[in-house]
Order: sequence, then C-alpha cells, then structure tokens
Amino acid sequence: MARQILAQFLELDNESSGPPTYPTQSQIAERTQRARAQIGQILTKGRERWRRTPALTTVRNDLAEFITAEGGVVEIGELAQFLLTSRGSDAGDPLSLRRGAAVVRAALEAERPSESNRFEESRRNGRFLVARSEPPYGEVALDYAEKLGATAFQLATSDPLPAPVRVQESLRAVSSHFLQQGMTVGSAGCCCCQVAVSPAVNSTRKAWKHSAR
Repeated sequence: MARQILAQFLELDNESSGPPTYPTQSQIAERTQRARAQIGQILTKGRERWRRTPALTTVRNDLAEFITAEGGVVEIGELAQFLLTSRGSDAGDPLSLRRGAAVVRAALEAERPSESNRFEESRRNGRFLVARSEPPYGEVALDYAEKLGATAFQLATSDPLPAPVRVQESLRAVSSHFLQQGMTVGSAGCCCCQVAVSPAVNSTRKAWKHSAR
C-alpha cells in the first residue's frame, strides 16, 4: 500500500497520464480514501529513503545551482525540463516529463527535513513555484514572482495589448519595491509569465525582457 501511495504522489502509477500535476497529500488521501495523517507518515518514510539515495543528492545539488542561476525562483516544471535537458530520457512525451517531474519531487521532498533545506515552495493561483530559501530569495522571491506574474497576466490579457512602454513601466513599478530588498530585476524572470500559454503572454514576456535590459 505504501508503494502505491508513493507512486501516486510521484505520478508514476498506472492511472497517471498526461503532463505532471504534482498532487498534494490531501489530494492523494482523497483519491485513495486514506487518512491525511497516514499519507504523511508514508511520505515521511519515503523522504528518509530518498535522502539516503546518492543519485538524488546529486540532483538536489544540481537543482539548487539551477535555481540560483535562474535568479532564485522558478516554476517547478522548469526543474523537470532542466533535468531532461541535462540528463536526457529514452521515453517520449509526456512520460519523459512525468518521470523528470517525479525525480524533481523526490529530490525536493528529500531536502525538506533538513535544517539547511535549500528550497522553499509555494502554490499560488494554479502555479507551483520553487525558490532558494536563503536570503535574498525565499518568501521575498516567491512574492516577487507572484506579483510580477499577476501584472504580466493582466497586461497580456488586455484588449488591445498595451504599448511596450506601458509594459515596461508597469513591470518596473512592481520591481522597484523588491529591488530595495536586494532582489534583481531578473529574479523572477523565468516564471513571471508562466501564467498561460498564449501569444499575448509571449508578447508580454518579450516586452518584459526588453524592459529588464
């Protein structure tokens, strides 16, 4: 039963299909008709085993370096894509992406019990963000990504689309507060527009990149 629970948590069970959705413990409990506390106990044992896995230790270090290189905060799907790009896969989509996501999730969970946990997670408005926990990142970076993403979404869904100068002014206004706290303009650049997949969002992302120069 524990193996089945962990397989569902990592979306490696036979019922999982399509892109990864990163289910919560509560969702797993509801699907399996098990108590939330029981799911937590099984996951705690899984974390202990994953923490003792040398290959996952390497992955954890690589993920920490990648997040830092990307400005301190990323959307969790970017971590899976990073692993696939750096390590490759013999499976096709979406299985390869789901396997990559499973490795990412196991790595993040393995780090969680550590007093020096390098990752901080946040689920907001349908997005799953992961930040480096150390200053000046952590909650500040997550808030920055959320506010910048919300502003980008509002701009991208405006009809008509705003002029580039307005995009630059709006996003820079959001950034000014966080710049004073030690963040950089690019701290949320990789995920600020991960709010939809549409030409409008892509246009806004291009304008944001231009404004950050």
